[in-house]
Amino acid sequence: MLVGLTRIYLGVHWFTDVIGGWLFCMCWLSLSVRLGLRFAPCDAPPPPSARTSTVL
Repeated sequence: MLVGLTRIYLGVHWFTDVIGGWLFCMCWLSLSVRLGLRFAPCDAPPPPSARTSTVL
């Protein structure tokens, strides 16, 4: 965030450019976290209905 504020202060970027960059970053980060949590390996055992039982 500080880099974006310094860009505005130095006059290198417009305020709207920095806000757009921050919004893009937040969207990308939230998507990455969501996908990471969705496809993360789970250490919990499967529920009893998902287990296969072999009756001899």
